[in-house]
Amino acid sequence: MRLHNLGLTTKHGKEISEMDLRKAIDVMVEKHPTCKWRSKKIRSRQYFVLIEGYYWLTQFYFQKEKSLIDADVDFFEDRIRQYEELLKGTKAKYMKGKDSSLEKISDALRGNDIVLSIDIELQKKVEELIDQEMIRAKGEANTKYFDKTYVVIQEPNTGEILAISGRKLVSTESGYQGTDITPYALTDPMAPGSVVKGASMLVGYNTEVLKIGEVMTDECIKIKSIPAKCSSHQVGRLNDIIALAESSNVYQFKIAMRVGGAQYFYNAPISINPEAFDIYRNTFSQFGLGVKTGIDLPVESLGYIGNSKKPEFLLNYAIGQYDTYTPIQLSQYITTIANGGSRLQPHLLKEVRASTEDATLGEVIVKS
Repeated sequence: MRLHNLGLTTKHGKEISEMDLRKAIDVMVEKHPTCKWRSKKIRSRQYFVLIEGYYWLTQFYFQKEKSLIDADVDFFEDRIRQYEELLKGTKAKYMKGKDSSLEKISDALRGNDIVLSIDIELQKKVEELIDQEMIRAKGEANTKYFDKTYVVIQEPNTGEILAISGRKLVSTESGYQGTDITPYALTDPMAPGSVVKGASMLVGYNTEVLKIGEVMTDECIKIKSIPAKCSSHQVGRLNDIIALAESSNVYQFKIAMRVGGAQYFYNAPISINPEAFDIYRNTFSQFGLGVKTGIDLPVESLGYIGNSKKPEFLLNYAIGQYDTYTPIQLSQYITTIANGGSRLQPHLLKEVRASTEDATLGEVIVKS
């Protein structure tokens, strides 16, 4: 097996070759003799490192000269298991004669080659820009707790991941420095906020409590014993399109109360049908929110699904302030809207090529 499109260099500008990666494996075995991957097991996969593997090695081993730790070894092992059947080679076969002589009846074949969907130049640029913009943003007000950013770039019509990066700022003596947290793009849920209002609007259309083009008044909603719930700014009368453009919270609150069958009066208590939460979640799941995306990696999180069904929480849900989702789920949501409504599996594997005798790529045998 060979990896293509590496395009990586050490901190001194030297290109990282497959041989360099093999040496890194040897170091891992030497430093961690009790890790799950025994020497023989590792070396049976000559070039095992997929996108996360070689990216981690360059960032933490080659770039920062940090030793490998068992947790990351486990991380690599999961990735390889995902593609084991596609990448493993075939051993040579021999026939043993009566005189104990061996006759080769078939040659050994190395494993197939994989081609990843990652655009390595775009990946590098994304990482560079994230660090630049986060450091710049830390100079602004109200950024005390802002310390990480995720970016996922997908081709909406195929699901291919062109770039995926997570960066976290660490304060050092010389200033802020970005560190890699890319794997957490699959497991780090967060409240999405207003980005989900497109899906919330669809709930209103599908349940027929909202008409296309319907006009409402953006005004604070006051439920008894609960602080007033308002938009970031009031824009008066607005229709559905303007409500999205202005990111009106109140427009979504009013839809949610209709979906839940609430009778609203200012500063009075309200009750809702708890099934309204299921109605919202069923619609959101059609975009990839609150469900696994199916990405071709073995670990991803569903995010947090709230248990309480208090009326005010339904209003919070409608503006993305209740259930939480991972960056990869949000990326699938956006691509589903961008391609006109088809929810596609995000994937890093572009294609598998048949092995060849030289360094060229063989014919395509699997295409994602």
